[in-house]
Amino acid sequence: MKKIVLSFIAILYSFTAFSWGPDVEIPSYPSGKTSLVKTNSGMLYCSVPVGQSGVGGINFFQSTDMGVTWTLHSNPAMGQNVIKSKLIITGSDSVYCAYQVDTAIFFYSLASNIVTPFTLMYVDDYDVVASPNSNSVYLFCDNVGTNAMNRYSSINGGFTWTGSTSLVSSSSTHPRLYMEGTRIILNYYNANSTTAVVRAAIYNETAAGQLTASTFQDVIPAGISHQQFASVKSGNTVWLIFREGAGLNNIKYRLSTDGGTSYGNVITLAGSANVNASCFDAMHYADLTGNGIKLVYYTDSAGLFKRMNYRTASSVSPNLFSAPEIFNDFVTDCINETTYPSIATQGGDVGVLWLESNSGIPGLYFDLRSNVVGINELEELEDIKIFPNPMESILSIEMKSQGIKNITVTDISGRIVHQVNTAENKMQIDLEFLQSGIYFIGLQNKPGTKFIKN
Repeated sequence: MKKIVLSFIAILYSFTAFSWGPDVEIPSYPSGKTSLVKTNSGMLYCSVPVGQSGVGGINFFQSTDMGVTWTLHSNPAMGQNVIKSKLIITGSDSVYCAYQVDTAIFFYSLASNIVTPFTLMYVDDYDVVASPNSNSVYLFCDNVGTNAMNRYSSINGGFTWTGSTSLVSSSSTHPRLYMEGTRIILNYYNANSTTAVVRAAIYNETAAGQLTASTFQDVIPAGISHQQFASVKSGNTVWLIFREGAGLNNIKYRLSTDGGTSYGNVITLAGSANVNASCFDAMHYADLTGNGIKLVYYTDSAGLFKRMNYRTASSVSPNLFSAPEIFNDFVTDCINETTYPSIATQGGDVGVLWLESNSGIPGLYFDLRSNVVGINELEELEDIKIFPNPMESILSIEMKSQGIKNITVTDISGRIVHQVNTAENKMQIDLEFLQSGIYFIGLQNKPGTKFIKN
């Protein structure tokens, strides 16, 4: 359905209104929570627990071309049943992964291939964040059997644990963390139940590996199931997003404009009496357009129209979310934490990792959206129109500009891969020599419309 809609838009505008590309399959079906990150250098990494594959362990894949192709980086836990993973990137652009095997947590450095067991407690659940200011990581986990939650600090990516360590709560489960700047927002159940009160707390990083706590409060009342919740912080704006309902779900949020100290009323973001909305992931963005939140989530209606949705809101207008963009090519799957999507963003790009079934065969897929082209940029980019997109070898171009024009094709790193000067307003260029991937075409050395070379 998506391809039909995009083809129709291409006929009208000679390029797609949204810049989502074709879904790329990653050859590894997860048995636990996946994770996705993008480094400042432009590398993409994803972690995929594969306990049900017979081999076990956790597969790490990497992509150097913004998700067009993926290669296996490593499987450091082969033979073990990994049930959950989370990738993090520290301020030094180092990539680590915390993953759980039964009641044990391990930390893995993707650069050194060193696995370090966390030995300070046995855990039922955990979450971890990385400091953007140093190589510090902060781990919150609840103890098996007691539901007591502790926090731990490491200044070397989880190799050793020193610094700030303390009991968070003697009765708490399911920690969920978000860090931006020097502040961490923690959310958790105050009892071992999805219908328990959800609490929030603020932690401030005062130095590498050092945290101070403040403002513990109830933010979601007990009584209704909340199977998923997460906070996203962008500057002083915090969105507390949660999934509400035991059968038909809604996605709702509460907004804080003072860094998480106080929250406003509950607002429904997605879902209704006829539409189920669940399985989400979100994170903040900061680029030339400003800062805010990027959100992806699953919806279905009476078992039909299973879709992945993408929306954004800025910190300037935090309650004004953009209209949903549907980006899945196949039938999306959403069952439990194993099937939750994972989102990564840097600058103007956002990538998503999620599960869907192609012709009845379930798989793990990735898609990328670039903000170089968007529905709000139609007027700006009307000077150059291209088709087909994606293309095989010949790209047709139409331009309004008069006189000699310099047409520039660049790759995702900004490197110029092709240039041509012309006085014509319509032309075709042969790009068969390009490798498969994502490129941009613009006039006078300025990046413009994104296109995909198959």
